[in-house]
Amino acid sequence: MTESLLQMLDTPLFDARIRHDLPLREYMDLTIQRLRLIMKSGLITNDMWLGQPRQKKFRELNECLATVAAFDYALYSSIVDHLIAGNALITQGDADQVQRYRQEIIEVEAIYAFGCTEIASGSDVRNLQTTMTLDPVAQCLVLNTPTPSACKFWIGNALHAAQVMMVLARLIVDDKDEGLHWFRVRIRDKENGPLSAGVKVMACDPKGGIHANQVAGIRFTGMNIPLDALMQKHSRFSPEGQFSSEVPRERRATAAMETFIQERVLLLAAARGSAGLCSWLPYRFVTHRKTATTRQTLMNNPLVRQRLYEEQLKALALKLLEQAVLRRFETLWHQPEKRKELHILAAVAKSVGTWMGHDVMVKCREICGSQGFHHHNQIITQCIDCEISKTFAGDNSVLAYQVARDTVTRPRFASRPVTNIAQRSEKSIAELLSNPGEVSHRQAVALAYARALDLVIEEAARDKRVSSQLLEDLIAVFATQLRESGLAIANVDVNRATETRIALLAEWLKPPKELVTAPIADTDYIEQLTSPLYAFDAKEQALLDFTHRDTVRNPYPAYAHLRKHEPIYWSEQFNAWFMTRYSDVSAAQGDSQRYSSDRMQQLVDAQLPPDKREKMAPFVKLASEWMYSQDGAAHKASRQLLGKAFTPRVIESLHQTIQAITDKEIAKLKGRTDLMARLLNRVPALILAKFYGIPLKDALKLRNWTDDILIFLVGSLDPDYGPEQALKGVEEMYAYFAEVIARRRKCPKDDLVSHVLEASAGSNSSTDQVLAQIVFILVAGYTTSADQLCIGLLHLLEHPEQVAALLADPDLIKPAIEEMLRFDSAGSFSHRVLKEDVAMHGVTMRRGELVYLMRGSANRDRLKFPDPDRFDIRRSHNAHFAFGLGGHFCMGTALFRLEAKIVFTSLFKRFPQLSLIAQKPPEWRTNNLQFRGLKSLPIDLGQGVAQ
Repeated sequence: MTESLLQMLDTPLFDARIRHDLPLREYMDLTIQRLRLIMKSGLITNDMWLGQPRQKKFRELNECLATVAAFDYALYSSIVDHLIAGNALITQGDADQVQRYRQEIIEVEAIYAFGCTEIASGSDVRNLQTTMTLDPVAQCLVLNTPTPSACKFWIGNALHAAQVMMVLARLIVDDKDEGLHWFRVRIRDKENGPLSAGVKVMACDPKGGIHANQVAGIRFTGMNIPLDALMQKHSRFSPEGQFSSEVPRERRATAAMETFIQERVLLLAAARGSAGLCSWLPYRFVTHRKTATTRQTLMNNPLVRQRLYEEQLKALALKLLEQAVLRRFETLWHQPEKRKELHILAAVAKSVGTWMGHDVMVKCREICGSQGFHHHNQIITQCIDCEISKTFAGDNSVLAYQVARDTVTRPRFASRPVTNIAQRSEKSIAELLSNPGEVSHRQAVALAYARALDLVIEEAARDKRVSSQLLEDLIAVFATQLRESGLAIANVDVNRATETRIALLAEWLKPPKELVTAPIADTDYIEQLTSPLYAFDAKEQALLDFTHRDTVRNPYPAYAHLRKHEPIYWSEQFNAWFMTRYSDVSAAQGDSQRYSSDRMQQLVDAQLPPDKREKMAPFVKLASEWMYSQDGAAHKASRQLLGKAFTPRVIESLHQTIQAITDKEIAKLKGRTDLMARLLNRVPALILAKFYGIPLKDALKLRNWTDDILIFLVGSLDPDYGPEQALKGVEEMYAYFAEVIARRRKCPKDDLVSHVLEASAGSNSSTDQVLAQIVFILVAGYTTSADQLCIGLLHLLEHPEQVAALLADPDLIKPAIEEMLRFDSAGSFSHRVLKEDVAMHGVTMRRGELVYLMRGSANRDRLKFPDPDRFDIRRSHNAHFAFGLGGHFCMGTALFRLEAKIVFTSLFKRFPQLSLIAQKPPEWRTNNLQFRGLKSLPIDLGQGVAQ
């Protein structure tokens, strides 16, 4: 099972380093995505807790959680929050409730949050103030936060994702406090959706660590809750609303606390996993880091070995402590009379485990010097994130006080002999005290460490690898805490910190290779860490040459490089910023306040030297009237002009027309043919001709004009597409459609031009504005539609197994079209002009500069799309940017989807055997980076189906 988890952690979705480059919200969303994948796979579930159906997997549960904690403590804590909340329901609900919600918890059909502690009481759970009051008239419960000090705080998963919160609150019935009970409260109807009435949430940010855990503060204000929200294992309401409980009021808090016992053992597992990783990394570092003077590795320095050896000993002690604790839990869990003993055992495990584990991380960070402070080297990340473990699931000091109270009130060695130094230390301190109130903080800590060491010694006796000398040194790492007992405990014998012994311990503590991503673990770590300083050698320069035809043909390797190394990249070739990550492109497309669409002048200026720009003034003037180049009210008005022409009714009314055009063109095909020229370039032209109400003979002429305009705008690599051709193309288009408009004013028809004229009659739009939008739709729609059909079909045919799946299940055509659009968009980016300075990823983009929103790159961002370079027509949740986002979302989206569905369905129905011709590969157009397309698509149609 842990092997399956490691395989999962080795996939792109679990790239350990991407967390350092993500905006906080995206890191949070990614964490929930990872959580769901791990838990739905069954690798970590509530069924693996003791007392549950898969309790034999309890050790595996701890091992998996230790692995996740070493990978990313924020993910670990988010999973544990869901587990604890789920356990509260499973252990506190009656049989019906457990049966009703078990699947929701195990399969993560809803994210759960654990609403226990309050901001004032913290670990003092018994004194919670949150109230759940019975309303006998309405026959419901009312959840309320009576004071600011009662707000639920540090509630994991709750800020955005959690739908269900398990709330621990005081039940008030007929003005009587019936004690603490658990309640299942729905705080959202859907993940990341709006909050339910009566719930207020705030972020607990900024916080020291676990940034990706959606930790929230929560207030309830008169929230109405159904009676069956009460967990009914011990208490219940009758159908008439009468409350009863089989547990006396004074014992209800104890009954409610059952869920806290096992969760604290999980914290020990996390500390052990993280400490093991952090002890391994400095071992690797000192074995290859050489000093400047002697050119010997740091391992040759006895002072370094002494420091590392002591941290290895602590990490080993945690490993032994965990084994001893798990053994006792497995033995005693089903003995109710031992539950108090397990409470104390859990308090020892959690407090000492997280104290000692974090100490290992901090000291190991220092051993690695400044390199230990680099987040990619993992240790400092663990130090920061795991700091929360000292108060997560119970304040360590409070837990130590519980251990001390138990030691004083139930002395273990009053009637039996002591057998080791740990027991002597515990007895020595206990004999100094007559009641729990006399215990000092240092004595309480010492008692917790003494209990832990006793377990370590016990477990060491079971392991033949622990020699007497090693055991002496293991005891010695507890010396500082145990000196409170007054006993003399030797320090670690520094003479034993030999290279051989350190290597043996390192092998014992060695983490799985999938967890080790730190450069300092490798001998070439210097080259890794300094690689950005050499980022623009010959290979990278060639890769990022966006005027090179190979890069234009396939820009995706360059995009991947930029997403990883320079998500905001200044292109000297385009005089523009390239924005390549999904999150950034998404934010920019929805931010018209900072990213303006009024960019036509800047686009022209970027292509031409100053002495040639004046000639293009007419082009800029005309093109700046296009909806695509407008912001705010002007854009809204232009969009309204076209709205009537793109209603669902109008688009659906074209179905028969598109089908007839497609059928007619397909009927002409036979044998081997260039499908781009014979079908995919013709169909969109003929459809637009019909849509515009212009003669079919004029249809293909339109493509020449649109190519002349579009290819020039963002940097033509072909001298045939320069400023003169662009200006000539736009002027000829305007002249052509000016005549069409004049005719439609005299004789309206059921076409786009007439619909726009009708819409303009009720507005202040001029003839020039009407003409501009009519021309724009053609410019935007024709070239990209034809190219997208051709590119999409090419990628489909390059994956025969996907063709077979589509033929077997024609309903896959819809997700297939979406995957074509995501995988390789014909319009690969859009552009904006900055209205103010914007700082991102360490770069400041200045007001007035061009920004290219690289949608094609965003559509291959693995943080959004798992395995993004794989073409998969079954891909779900395909939120690509092929049609943009926000106010400038493409109006022709529905038309293209209908067109593509009809074309591909009809083509495969008529020619199910069509395939690429190996001897005649497709020829890509490489004259323009933005508008991708093929010059030709040679196809063998195979034996067609008789019609």
